Amino acid sequence: MNLPAAEAPHGSTVAIVGMAGRFPGAADPSQLWDISLNGRDVITRRPATEIPSRGSSRHIAAAGVLPGIDAFDAGFFSISAHEADRIDPQQRLLLECAWETLVDAGCVPGRFNGAIGVFAGVGTVGYGTDETSATGSGAGGQSRLLAVGRDFAATRIAHRLDLHGPALTVQTACSTSLVAVHLGVQSLLAGDSDAVLAGAAAIRLPHHDGYVYQPGGIFAADGRCRPFSADAQGTVPGSGVAMVLLKRLADAVTHGDHIYAVIKGSAVNNDGRAKQSFSAPSVAGQLDVITTAHRRAGVDPATVGYMEAHGTATPLGDEIEFDALGRAFRIAPPGACALGSVKANVGHLDVAAGVTGLIKAALVLRHGRIPPALYCETPHPALRLKDSPFRLPMTAEPWPASDTPRRAAVSSFGVGGTNAHVVLEEAPPSVAPPRTRRCHLLLLSERSPAALRATAGALATRLPEAPLAAVSSTLVSGRAFHSHRWSHVAVNARSAREALLHLADHLTGESGKSMAEARPVLVLPHSARLSVHQLRELAHEELPYADQLRQLTAELDGTPRENSCHATVKSLASLLPGAPVTTVSDRLLSPTASFAATLALARLLLCWGVAPARVSGTGSGAIAAVCVAGVLTVREAVLLAEARDTEAIRRTVAGFEPRTPHLPCRSDLTGADLTAAQAADPDYWVTRRTAVTRGTSWLLPDHDGPRLLLGAPDSAGTGRSDTTTPDNADRGQLLPCLAEPDDRRGHSWHLLATMGRAWEEGVPIDPEALDPKPHRHIPLPSRPFERRRHWTDPVPSAILSETTKPVQDYPARTQPPRPAASVGPSRPHGDNHLNQRPAPESSTDGLHAILRQITASWAEALGLADVAPDDDFTELGGDSLLALEVSETLGRALDQVLTPELLLNHPTPRGLAERLLPVVPHRSDSLTAPAPAPSLTLLATRRPAPPAGTAGTTPLFLVHPVGGSALVYRDLAEALAPDVPVYGFTAPGLFAPGDEPLTDLAVMARMYAEELLTTCPSGPFWVGGSSYGGVVAHEMARLLDLRQRPPGGTLLLDSPWPPWVSQEEASAAAQSEQVRTLPEPLQGRVLRARLAHTAALRAYTPAPRSGPTVYVSAATGRTKDGPRAPEEGWASVIPNLVVETSPGGHESMLVEPHSSALARCLNRYLRPCNPH
Repeated sequence: MNLPAAEAPHGSTVAIVGMAGRFPGAADPSQLWDISLNGRDVITRRPATEIPSRGSSRHIAAAGVLPGIDAFDAGFFSISAHEADRIDPQQRLLLECAWETLVDAGCVPGRFNGAIGVFAGVGTVGYGTDETSATGSGAGGQSRLLAVGRDFAATRIAHRLDLHGPALTVQTACSTSLVAVHLGVQSLLAGDSDAVLAGAAAIRLPHHDGYVYQPGGIFAADGRCRPFSADAQGTVPGSGVAMVLLKRLADAVTHGDHIYAVIKGSAVNNDGRAKQSFSAPSVAGQLDVITTAHRRAGVDPATVGYMEAHGTATPLGDEIEFDALGRAFRIAPPGACALGSVKANVGHLDVAAGVTGLIKAALVLRHGRIPPALYCETPHPALRLKDSPFRLPMTAEPWPASDTPRRAAVSSFGVGGTNAHVVLEEAPPSVAPPRTRRCHLLLLSERSPAALRATAGALATRLPEAPLAAVSSTLVSGRAFHSHRWSHVAVNARSAREALLHLADHLTGESGKSMAEARPVLVLPHSARLSVHQLRELAHEELPYADQLRQLTAELDGTPRENSCHATVKSLASLLPGAPVTTVSDRLLSPTASFAATLALARLLLCWGVAPARVSGTGSGAIAAVCVAGVLTVREAVLLAEARDTEAIRRTVAGFEPRTPHLPCRSDLTGADLTAAQAADPDYWVTRRTAVTRGTSWLLPDHDGPRLLLGAPDSAGTGRSDTTTPDNADRGQLLPCLAEPDDRRGHSWHLLATMGRAWEEGVPIDPEALDPKPHRHIPLPSRPFERRRHWTDPVPSAILSETTKPVQDYPARTQPPRPAASVGPSRPHGDNHLNQRPAPESSTDGLHAILRQITASWAEALGLADVAPDDDFTELGGDSLLALEVSETLGRALDQVLTPELLLNHPTPRGLAERLLPVVPHRSDSLTAPAPAPSLTLLATRRPAPPAGTAGTTPLFLVHPVGGSALVYRDLAEALAPDVPVYGFTAPGLFAPGDEPLTDLAVMARMYAEELLTTCPSGPFWVGGSSYGGVVAHEMARLLDLRQRPPGGTLLLDSPWPPWVSQEEASAAAQSEQVRTLPEPLQGRVLRARLAHTAALRAYTPAPRSGPTVYVSAATGRTKDGPRAPEEGWASVIPNLVVETSPGGHESMLVEPHSSALARCLNRYLRPCNPH
């Protein structure tokens, strides 16, 4: 989703809101700033004796070295170890820094409601490159090409981080990263992106070896980079990664982002031919890009106080750059602008150099200090500094604020002539927003206890100076949520720091781990008379609660003065902020006002994103629960709570309209869920008034998840044995949302602590709602990556000695293992292609033998040292493409025909082994004969789905498109309603070597129809498919009509009208580029299947049919001048054809994010058949 572009006054200004990087001698931008400010040179220089001979006496053993280039946290990005070994380390580090930049900005995917673009590049690839990987030929050549190809630097980030803005790889040599910034700015201003990652990574291999000095070349003879110095001899190469996150300034201010600096304007150009050579710089080109950027920024060069120069330290380069700068800044007073270049500190970081300089310049503006220009004690005589607008600071200088904002500029010039220049200004003054909360919720989560401890320790060091409210805001609404969780409610920075240090020192084992998403229940006690003071305090501290009180008063207002609702409105209004503080005769609210205040609390939890599985209550709380469930209006609930006798109850209820609960509501009278008829039946409420309620069943003790008590700890009426405070509650105990009258921590503390504890147990929350607006995000330490070594070729220990030791300390597995999969009967008909055989006598031995084979094949494919029986294939980094490879190799080992669907349906080795045990009995002589080829498979595996034929369900049977695999429907299957079992047909012959695909569409449809009837012998069902699959589904529906088992409906998902498919279109579909990405043993079989299916499609003429049919057209991908829309052809044989349109293209409509929209469309047709 694209947010609207920002308007004036900041409509053309862009903010830098996040940054990250890895630099020689610096693990992050703050360390880079320390190096710059202190004038340190961190180039690594080694004795020549330590460097292998390069056959040249001019070999200079100097370079800007990055530690840990061989390490990567593959598990965090769900990348298998095998794939991580292949990926270019430049792209691995760029991916890690992209995540760190998003975290630094508090703009992580899933929290930011906008399109995040990526503009990035990498340097020359020196890793894993040979003739076969460069061309994609040879065994595994395609996957190697995907792993190291520079084309994929930006798109890999977008894919792995689930970003949906533009993703463009930029390649302009040394100016790459600053050009990426310029392109990102343009994308923001055009509205294509709402935030942009821009940067680059460069890693030189061999990493430590230095370079060969050539007279007249760009590299220094002595291994030192001295920009603008009389001793300058050239630059020194280095490795590094640099990335920033950009937003429109108005959006950044609105979102409460921390702003490092703002980009006032930028420009990019090329030198053309007017220079000495292709690689030489140009005065004219540099002058033009600088003046253009200043003009666009609306900035007088005389107001720019710091210039971060390209500064290669070559005699020609420095002289030309200084000449261009002097002309561009000619009207500035002498010495007004300080000059510097970070290359003197860390070396020339190639494609990452531009954003490295940008980060330095932004930090200059942020800190108001100018670092020294290293090695410039004697300036180059050609610079003529005395008469120029520039000076070279010898020491760090303060840069005091004045009436004119501090401004800086950055240049970056690429070999080949592409120049970039950016004009910066200090961030606008920020005013801390008023915070009403007295205490603050801290939420920390990571993927392992070790990471959680490390994050807690790092955060504790920041608390003395970081505002606690901003820390809370950043952690609640600016961070991603992971499985190991910890929460704390702090009243001051000291208590928060103590809690964090305790966590860092004492967390062990599974502490804080949430095994799975949990749905809580809301338990509403009988409304005791609540404290006016405590509720008024809650309404003042939690403004959303005050909003709920206002909403209730609005719904109750307008009643006669003698009506009880009027008194309730008056009582609630007295609690609101701004209400006159009066001396209330009673310190407690009336029972009815207390009832309404509790109802407002329940609404607040819903507003904060709590999605209860059920509500329950007793006494007046039972009435409030019915209101929360949507059966009663607020007015009806208050009147019913006020009714004191039988006649009043009957009179009140007589006016109720029966409404179906939108939440299950447990009755404290019957112990079962309340029905709409009961809620509108006066006898039910009369009986309930006089009857004894069913013990403590209203407390829902059978619920295993969190139980949120909308009252104080003693309001449950059970003592303290089942109810406790949120900070020491066990799982399943009642978590009170309100405080006792004598609890000095107050309602707000209890409410936030309960929300934190529920979140720890996996309850989803809406962080945007829970974090009070306006948000305020500040840079905080990000999670430490749990990195391990990933390198394809042996690397001499001398080269990696400084990086391998810490890497070796990390465990082999980088994620906590998933809970053990439940072992039970397989899904009915879910894998009915497997040939069931009696289990052998020694089934335990057989299971272990199959399990060993599975874990060994997975470990080899995933590149892991070992795989545990309950590890999840996808959690380890497996995907559908790798599932194809594994099913192929494992099938050969077991002498069975296995499909990727089978593996993905049973994603743990134990589950897969138990499924295979009946068909692969372990015998000492040999394995059994292969099972027949597969066809029908259950697709939705991440949620429970009732088997086909179960009462109240409507299964959907989807036929594969051209090519034969049903995997294309997995995203759609997961997105459809949970009570819709989704099955996919896989083409015969696709996975069995030697089997030929069917070439007759009618024969295929007949075979699939027979299998469908076996799977679903009774009850309603739908059939459908995408493209070719929809055509087969139409023929299946016609045959099922003849069998007196017509489908409830047929889905044609962008299916072509066969008579209009040309031979050229069929050939193009058959020989799609996607075939090349498949494992080589499958490429031939898939190609044969595609050729057979496209031939069958062209030979088929659809017959008329009158059953319900829905045609869903893809929103994109059609041209106005193309043939008629296919749905027009289908309408000629299907009367009353319903036509819908869904986002995405012919293929992309089936995958996220478009599959969710398609599922919502289809649910409207599939769900009416289901009564639930």
